[in-house]
Amino acid sequence: MARKNRIIILVLVVIMIIFGAVMVLKDGKERFPSGKDTVESFGDGTFQILRGYVDNKQVDSLFNYNMDILEQVMEKNIKNYKVKDRLLYVLGDEGYTRVNIQTYEVKKSKSLDDFNREDAKIFKNIK
Repeated sequence: MARKNRIIILVLVVIMIIFGAVMVLKDGKERFPSGKDTVESFGDGTFQILRGYVDNKQVDSLFNYNMDILEQVMEKNIKNYKVKDRLLYVLGDEGYTRVNIQTYEVKKSKSLDDFNREDAKIFKNIK
């Protein structure tokens, strides 16, 4: 009986080592994989710009996959966007959105006055 228990434990340890190696080799960075509609993915895939079509018109939208399904769309009809360091700047129909890709901090506003000078300058340059 003791020998049977040792074999079971050995098999479980080997399975755990293989599983750990697969996770390390997979890189483990992308929590939310890109799909066929993904234009660009940021960080671990939490933030993605997805392309869709409304009335035969191409529409790109910013999604946050950490949010509830009904709240995932952060910005519709993106006009332009830029990544600088760890920050994503998005200009869309709903105004201006700045996302810190590492900390998930999001700031949205319809007015550039709500952003600091450096952020406002970046938004003006991506118009």
